[in-house]
Amino acid sequence: DEFTSVRVSQSIGLDWDKDGDLYVSSFDGAIVRKFDTAGADLGLFISSHLQGPTNIWFDETGHLMVLDWSGDSVEQFNANGDHVKTLIPSGLDQPEGVDFLPNGNFLIGSGGTREVKLYRPNGTLIETLISTGLGGLVRPNAVRVRTIE
Repeated sequence: DEFTSVRVSQSIGLDWDKDGDLYVSSFDGAIVRKFDTAGADLGLFISSHLQGPTNIWFDETGHLMVLDWSGDSVEQFNANGDHVKTLIPSGLDQPEGVDFLPNGNFLIGSGGTREVKLYRPNGTLIETLISTGLGGLVRPNAVRVRTIE
């Protein structure tokens, strides 16, 4: 079935807020669109402070976090779509791919440096978990944490 008829060019990231509204990032449009639970287009949610958004997610306070591949940063926006701050202003190069650990820390792939970095929820770098090209890593654009039982 079709969720919406609105096209989001080069949509890469998506996430839902606590009310069930869907947010979709457009890499080449440098925007984030918002849709209600029935798929109705609620318009542009973010249309500034982004150059090439990839992954998006909501943090525990309800802020929308955006990996900006072209801007080499992680940007934070409030519930109205207003830019709050640059959470991670440096150390990333073509960030794409994010996953979360149970303690709230998160991993980001840094494609340009061929690394995977580990951060605290406040954006502080803990460590480079996978160093440049380790194990043949070329350009990480997806990060997935798996639990082995």
